Amino acid sequence: MPKLATLLLLVLLGVAPRVLAQPMMPDPAQMSGIPRPDPAVPSGTVTVRLLRGAFSNPIVDQEVTLTSPAGTLKARSDAAGRATFSGVPVGVYEARTELAGIAKSSQPIQVAAAPAPGIRVMLVFPKDTPAAATSPSPAAPSPPAPSAPVAGTSPSLAVPSAVAPSALASPPPPADGQVHPDAALPAGTLRIVVVDEGSKPLSGVPVTLYRRAGAEAQVEKLPAQNTGEGGAVVWAGMPTGPAEYLVTIARFGFEQPTEPFHLDATAGSALTVMSRPPVTGEEARRKLSLASNSHLIFDLHEDMLQVTEMLRINNPMPQAYEPGPEGLRIPLAEGAVAPQLAPGGPSTLSIDQSSPGNVSLVWKGPLPPGESMVQVGFMLRHTGELTFRQPASIQVQDLRVVIEKRPELKLDGVTDIQERKWQGHDLLFGQLAGTSEGGQLTLTITGLPSEQRATRLIGGAVALLILLGFLYLSWQGKPDEERAVLTARRQLLAKRDKLLGELLDLEDGPSRGARPREQVMTELTTIYRQLDEADAS
Repeated sequence: MPKLATLLLLVLLGVAPRVLAQPMMPDPAQMSGIPRPDPAVPSGTVTVRLLRGAFSNPIVDQEVTLTSPAGTLKARSDAAGRATFSGVPVGVYEARTELAGIAKSSQPIQVAAAPAPGIRVMLVFPKDTPAAATSPSPAAPSPPAPSAPVAGTSPSLAVPSAVAPSALASPPPPADGQVHPDAALPAGTLRIVVVDEGSKPLSGVPVTLYRRAGAEAQVEKLPAQNTGEGGAVVWAGMPTGPAEYLVTIARFGFEQPTEPFHLDATAGSALTVMSRPPVTGEEARRKLSLASNSHLIFDLHEDMLQVTEMLRINNPMPQAYEPGPEGLRIPLAEGAVAPQLAPGGPSTLSIDQSSPGNVSLVWKGPLPPGESMVQVGFMLRHTGELTFRQPASIQVQDLRVVIEKRPELKLDGVTDIQERKWQGHDLLFGQLAGTSEGGQLTLTITGLPSEQRATRLIGGAVALLILLGFLYLSWQGKPDEERAVLTARRQLLAKRDKLLGELLDLEDGPSRGARPREQVMTELTTIYRQLDEADAS
């Protein structure tokens, strides 16, 4: 990935590298106000979670309003900071609350009719927001101290002797995506029950528990367990207090995560997760989209642009979507060459280059509910200006465009352009209008750095002579290792100039024996990468 794109990735996600390496515990501030359909929330239900900076600081007993043109609903947040609105009529709503003079509101919340899932949204206040004034109440008796693991031992995956078998057979809580206290279990014990759409317990389902001791701690992945005949797994002796947890279940070829949660400090905790089979067909596919927090990043490289696309594929359905043997295809921009997937991406993603000039991303296998991020980079040639065209195989919401600011550079087709400075870079951020399925994303960039052929050939020759002279003068007294590095760099520069000459010849028209442009561009991309690595070392 280009250096600029790497820096921009951190800016756009608003997180540090530590968080990028641990996506299982998201920063709640980055999700504040964004509605998210959740198959664990019943249809017609909206839950609004109030936090003060982190999941470990819920805001309790705070009034929340859910407003639409038809009227206003009110609810108060519970011990987990959630205000729950059930039986909400179909329509568009805004969630809002105010704490210590600070107002927080959500983006528009679209409530759809069944079988559409319910909606979760968080409103996150700064961590130093003071609590609302409350009336004094009689002192309550102190709760019993939570149980803790024996010193020097790790949390056990077996059920401790203090947990009676009858407690594990007690009815599970509703599959509402929330953790419920269970007085029949000791504090620090977590019971997970997996059920199907008919609320029937499912056995043999792998369940994995992730744990983080605090906001700054590393995420731990505990060994997975398979659900038993009652559809349950139990972890005992787990820390309570600020420790955060998250569960994933693996079924139908993908992992379904829960929201992060905390364990009750005075009793055990129970959570029921509903697993639904994937859906198929054209009707389901038309509900997919590229979400509005997707980005196009343009990095300038002489007569080429390095394009990095960070796309969020949104599946708003409560089930995963199964695209079939052909997979879900997302075409890249016209003329894209040397495409590469970012390392560490979904294993279900690949690139199809079988049709020249028609490169596509292909997602094979179930696409989970919610947003799935994919990242791909490729090269585009330009001659001082470029018209970017990318077909849309699914609906595309408005995208963000990012490019380095240059004196003559102009963007056409991009609105709401803003300038930002970050780590010595002057950047332009803009908005590119989305399109419906079958449409096309289009923008034009002018004022790109470009050189005429004669200027390039002369400049290349002069630069090569200067380099050869420098190498000759500095050769004496250089250690063998330095000589080898200088020799390797000189060879790379020579290969680069030869490949650039081939591209210029192809621009005048292909001749007999000439290699395909895509092959030349691929080799040139490799040379530039090797030069970058040599400069870094």
